[in-house]
Amino acid sequence: MMYPGGVQLSTLQALGMEHDLGPDFAGAMIESIWKTQCRSINALAAELARKCRSEFGLLILMRAAEFTKQQSPNSVSAAAKRYNQSVILGDVFGCIVDASLTASRYPQQQSRILAAAKAFAESIPLDQDPTLAASELQKTIDEICADVACGSSDR
Repeated sequence: MMYPGGVQLSTLQALGMEHDLGPDFAGAMIESIWKTQCRSINALAAELARKCRSEFGLLILMRAAEFTKQQSPNSVSAAAKRYNQSVILGDVFGCIVDASLTASRYPQQQSRILAAAKAFAESIPLDQDPTLAASELQKTIDEICADVACGSSDR
């Protein structure tokens, strides 16, 4: 996060200067950063949802809505945490898009792929790295698609 003049949030935290900005200015900056972050997440979600099959797009839009409905952070450290959450959410969105693309190639398995993507999307807390869960999702989708390739779809 950047303050006016290109000063990064982490720089201010390291120097302990976020308190020197004064409570009114710091609060206004945090609020402004949060509103910008919400607009950014909503724009990303809308763009990615348009690229997905409708049910997958809805998953993305629902996760975005959950994120942006949170209260505005009340401190610099809470704003930094919220920023990290937005990065994780972007990763979650990417996994859902990938699942949607796979469902496009295997339409007969769309409901199973959607169920796996939904379980993934709902299970990722925004304070946890989604890498392991994303690889599990991909493994599950690969297994679903292997069923089609092998001719067995009633698993």
